[in-house]
Amino acid sequence: MSSGNVIAGLPDRLSRIPEAYATEVVALFDLYAQRNGGKMLGRYQLKAGERKRFVYPEGMTVIVEGVPSGFWVWRETGTSAHEIRPRGRRKAKTSGRRRGTGGARRGHAPTYRGRPAAKARKSRKMPGRLGGGLGHPVTRAVHHPGGSGNRAWSRTVTEVMPKLEASLQLLVGKAAS
Repeated sequence: MSSGNVIAGLPDRLSRIPEAYATEVVALFDLYAQRNGGKMLGRYQLKAGERKRFVYPEGMTVIVEGVPSGFWVWRETGTSAHEIRPRGRRKAKTSGRRRGTGGARRGHAPTYRGRPAAKARKSRKMPGRLGGGLGHPVTRAVHHPGGSGNRAWSRTVTEVMPKLEASLQLLVGKAAS
């Protein structure tokens, strides 16, 4: 092979590196973000997503963000102490009105036709029993001490940077050969 053949398509191959590298950046960030972030509240997987991508012939800019962002903030910096109040009870929509049948068309009030059918009574929760979501008691407010963050996003960035440099060298090596 002569040196003229190797250099012939090099500018074109080198101009395609930023696009391939941008895709590699997002994939690596997502992989390490899922590993470091884990799940929040047992069901929300913390990931990394591409927010914006600008690719120029000379280089590129990729903005990667943690998804969902609110949970990433908790995982990164922690939360301060706060109070969790019990959830209020909702009133029935028919509160204060007579219940009955009829009134299928709009503008007609329901008609009352005698005594309503007996319904099975629901068992009530005992006071102090856990419920209301997230395992907090319903009956009274709870003081949550907060949590310290484990710097998950910072760890993701520090772990990804050496891998990105190695990936760039590999892509440049492929383009040059």
